[in-house]
Amino acid sequence: MKLKMAIIVAMLLCTVPALFAQSNQGYGKPNKRKPILEVEAGCGMCMFGLKDKDCMLAIRKDDKVLHVKGTDIDDHGDAHGDDGFCNATHRARVQGQAKGDTFVVTYFELIPKTAKRKGK
Repeated sequence: MKLKMAIIVAMLLCTVPALFAQSNQGYGKPNKRKPILEVEAGCGMCMFGLKDKDCMLAIRKDDKVLHVKGTDIDDHGDAHGDDGFCNATHRARVQGQAKGDTFVVTYFELIPKTAKRKGK
């Protein structure tokens, strides 16, 4: 009985953290037949000045800001962290379709920031 409990506890310790992990990389897989857009991503309310009641992921392309549907603001790390979507904008690669004031994503990937050289 103690061995069964030990096994169950060990399994839970290995699997539960994975359930709550957040991916900083992306959502979906790119479709090679469709263009990938490079956009600025951030919180619509905090970074782009949208009149939302809550923090929501949004993208800006060519001075047009659209809410994002298909992936959530917290799916890519802590939105309220120092470098989260509510405190900074990020470059992203996206695919999907604009529908009114919403962009329905089928693919979303953050572009890694490049390190700046000292003295530049």
